[in-house]
Amino acid sequence: RDAGKSVARLLVNSTVGVGGLFNVAPKDLADADRDFDQTLASWGIPPGIYLMLPLGGPSSVRDAIASFGESFLDPVNYIRGEDADAIIAGAHGVKTVNDFSFRIEEVDSLMKSTVDPYAAVKAYYEERLPNDAVDRTR
Repeated sequence: RDAGKSVARLLVNSTVGVGGLFNVAPKDLADADRDFDQTLASWGIPPGIYLMLPLGGPSSVRDAIASFGESFLDPVNYIRGEDADAIIAGAHGVKTVNDFSFRIEEVDSLMKSTVDPYAAVKAYYEERLPNDAVDRTR
C-alpha cells in the first residue's frame, strides 16, 4: 500500500508539480517514512547492542547494517562525471545536516538536563524506534 502511495505521489508531483518542483500531492498520499531497519525489524531480526557511532550518532547493530545496505540504493552514489565527487559530498552533507537539524534542539535540552547524557541519548533513541524494533529485555 505504501509503495502504491509513493508511486502515485511521484506521478502527481512530477506532472502537476512541474517536474517535482512543487509538492502538490494530496495529504492522503503522504510520504511514508520507512527505512531498511524497520523492514529487518518486521522480519524478526533483533536490533543487537546499542552503539554510539562516531559521526553516525546513536544506532544499533541492525540499524548500522541497514544504513550500509541503504547506501547501495541511494542514486547519488552512482553519479559519474568530472564533478561527481563534489556533487556526492554536497548531497551527503545536505542530508546529514537535514537529519541532524530536526533533533538538535530536543537532544541539546535533554543533554543539559540530565546527569548521565549517554543513558539519556540511548533512551531517547530507543523511545523513537518502532515498537517492534527494540529488544527491551536488555
